[in-house]
Amino acid sequence: MIREPLTEVEEERRAVKPNDKVVIVFDEDQNFGRTVLEVAEKKGLKGVTTTNYLEIFEAINRLAPMAIIMDVKSKDPGSWKVMSLLRSDLAYRHIPIHVISSEENRRHALKRGAKTFMPRQEGGNLLTCCWRISLHLVKKKHGKF
Repeated sequence: MIREPLTEVEEERRAVKPNDKVVIVFDEDQNFGRTVLEVAEKKGLKGVTTTNYLEIFEAINRLAPMAIIMDVKSKDPGSWKVMSLLRSDLAYRHIPIHVISSEENRRHALKRGAKTFMPRQEGGNLLTCCWRISLHLVKKKHGKF
């Protein structure tokens, strides 16, 4: 039987071990996901990227993440729907959601239950946003929360 090569996302998921501290990145842009995961790995965390709502729920159920990082586009109702579903389900609402989006979405994200919000400015430094979120997660990982 000939098998198709694993996608990058599948490889990430196979690399996660049962006791790893896992972060799930939800975004349609896998480049963003890779950037976040690189920063998280430097802080001793493991992570996987998900690009649609079916993947995120499968990943949550399989990996029991310590947090979810969402890159929300202003005009993308899908991301807000995922956030609403996560917050309304008792099985998922305990998982902190960290949102990166334009400043105009701050109030909306916090109102929907985001643990933190990092503004993404035009030409802004995405690595700075990711670094701040990863510091927050590392504090949680080491019980300094």
